[in-house]
Amino acid sequence: MFSFKATFFATLLTGAAASNPKLVSYEPQTNVADHTAGISLDQAAIDSLVGFDNEGSFADAERVYREGGNSKSYAEIYLASGLPTAVKKGTEISGKTTDGTSVTGKAIQDYPQNSLIIGFQYPTGDQYENHVACKVGGLPASLQVLDGCLDDTGANQEIIVSGGVGTLAYDTLVNKNGRTIAGFSTSADTRMRPGDDLGEPYFDFFEPYLQYYGTFDFGDEIASAGFNGDDTNLDKGNVKLTGYDFRARGEVAKKASAYINTGLYVIREIYDALHDCSEECGVDQCNDDAVHALDEAVGFYVGSEYVTDPDGQGNLFYGLAEKRALNFATGVNGIAGQSMVNNKIMQEFNAMKSKLNAGQCDESESNAREIIRLMQIPLIQGTIRYAQILSTTIDPLEKSMAEGAVFAAGILPKVNACNEDTATTIYEHMRLTPSKASKADFDAVKRAFESVYDCLEVSCADIGGMIDPATGDTYIDGAEPCGRVTAMGVSNDSGAGTFSLSIGVAAIAGLAALFM
Repeated sequence: MFSFKATFFATLLTGAAASNPKLVSYEPQTNVADHTAGISLDQAAIDSLVGFDNEGSFADAERVYREGGNSKSYAEIYLASGLPTAVKKGTEISGKTTDGTSVTGKAIQDYPQNSLIIGFQYPTGDQYENHVACKVGGLPASLQVLDGCLDDTGANQEIIVSGGVGTLAYDTLVNKNGRTIAGFSTSADTRMRPGDDLGEPYFDFFEPYLQYYGTFDFGDEIASAGFNGDDTNLDKGNVKLTGYDFRARGEVAKKASAYINTGLYVIREIYDALHDCSEECGVDQCNDDAVHALDEAVGFYVGSEYVTDPDGQGNLFYGLAEKRALNFATGVNGIAGQSMVNNKIMQEFNAMKSKLNAGQCDESESNAREIIRLMQIPLIQGTIRYAQILSTTIDPLEKSMAEGAVFAAGILPKVNACNEDTATTIYEHMRLTPSKASKADFDAVKRAFESVYDCLEVSCADIGGMIDPATGDTYIDGAEPCGRVTAMGVSNDSGAGTFSLSIGVAAIAGLAALFM
């Protein structure tokens, strides 16, 4: 009989000798399995639960979104008497599972003397498949893993706290999670500032979103509208789902979770790496924290669903870039191979890690900026794709309207920072209406985006053109890449799908330079 606990503890014992598993072409320098697998598994649970067309399943999905289940698992322990002395974050704590197996974790935060509650963070391994042996939080019972959890039945209800604190009895406990997809947005007021300091200004990348939406937790508002079937209350760019069907709501809930909340948190971790590098280089091993933050960023970008199933594309931003590359022929070999976006982003992550290790903090900023630039591309492609689908379908599905709206929601703040009128044009064509009648005009949306490409620092070649799904080797009429591309063919002689383009003379030099 398979034992998750036995597998986990075997992994934990051998983990010290193993290197951290690669994330595509990036090898983390620190253990970020709990970040990578935890968030990816939470997202997988959400994606699955919103696939059932009923309010109960959507409530379950929102519970996972808000309470987690797979990342930073900890037991909130209610002690029989107060702590005899203060306990520092990271202090080793030992206890026993229901069957008497010993488990050693750590204090999840600082606790003052006489505290009646202490948080026991469960140990984590470095393998994505079995990274933690206690998974509860907001997970449905069918997805919970309990055999590595501290005992809450009465037989083994005591913990041993190191540092001279001693053995403490406890009355009960609740298994929770300290890292959630909702928290990426609801904690943004502090987390999107250097050092999580409310006295510091927001990171500059976050400012366009604040200026457009008017609140720091806009991602949570958008996802919540999906889970609950209601409307956001933002300054601009409202997503109005009242009356829309479950499929539409599910698309907004899961895409806002993965591509807005987690996507922006990737950038937050990149900025945190830069901050840690610049602030802490006066001490030995000053860049440990900086590289760990970057490792987290890569984990949140790629996710474990890609790592554990290489034939798949993953359920976080890496997977989005792969999907859109297939739609727009922007893979390294056109419609074949890794997406150009992911290929370049992974190169930038690796280059940035090398610079952080060398203490080259200022030099790392160029890598960060390039990653942020590239992450705009799949969101633009997603919006353009659904604008085309909606404008050419007589009776478009509510699901398609919602997908277009949520992709637009992810990029509109950046467009607005370039030109407010352009952002308004795109929003008016992509927004959800009470009548459920699509207002999308593909040509207008495509032209609007193209008018701000220079400002967004993206090119016609970056975005590509929409492949006709009926042929698989031609562009949809009117959806060709900008830059005067007039025809396309696909050659499979090498088995690798390379594109042959006939391009206007004025565009040849620019496109050649982009693909050097």
